[in-house]
Amino acid sequence: MKKLAQGEYVPGQTLSELELSKELKVTTATIREALLKISSLKLLDKEPRQRWRVTKLTESSVISALQFRAILEAHVLKVWSELDSKHPAWQELEANIKRQEALIASNSKDDQAFADSDAEFHGCLAKATANPYLIEALNSLYLLIHLQIQAYHLDQHSALVSARHHVAMLKHLKKKNLQECLKIHQEHLQLARSRLLV
Repeated sequence: MKKLAQGEYVPGQTLSELELSKELKVTTATIREALLKISSLKLLDKEPRQRWRVTKLTESSVISALQFRAILEAHVLKVWSELDSKHPAWQELEANIKRQEALIASNSKDDQAFADSDAEFHGCLAKATANPYLIEALNSLYLLIHLQIQAYHLDQHSALVSARHHVAMLKHLKKKNLQECLKIHQEHLQLARSRLLV
């Protein structure tokens, strides 16, 4: 899972159970069990002869994933809008936003820094719900979307706009203005859609 998240395996790439077991120094049964779990998250497809292919999203699956993400994140944002301003999750989210603001201000070209900050932002949002099922579903979606974006090495402008969306959403959440936050969230999802449907 870690190698998928770090982009070591890209959509369309084939993985071998035997090669992975040698590389990781574990049995093929252990590898198969892990790959089955990852495939249940729709991140891998089973191929013949103990091979697996990293999922490459179709236009239809991108749209489905983003629709599901929209539903889950709208709930997450509602939870945040009701969260007490003294809740410790606010500090974590504000620290992340400061890092994103610094990336924006520096006009950074560090794609990995933006990707890490993005993953941290969305993870922080989900974590505050304290709902393990919601967190797991969102983490799977984020990983799948991240893999697709990484495969196309998309432009710096989109990363900057995405970070600006995060900053704006936080400002509206702090003011308990859920409607404005949801409007920016829709723009954020449109950007994700345009990045994924290339």
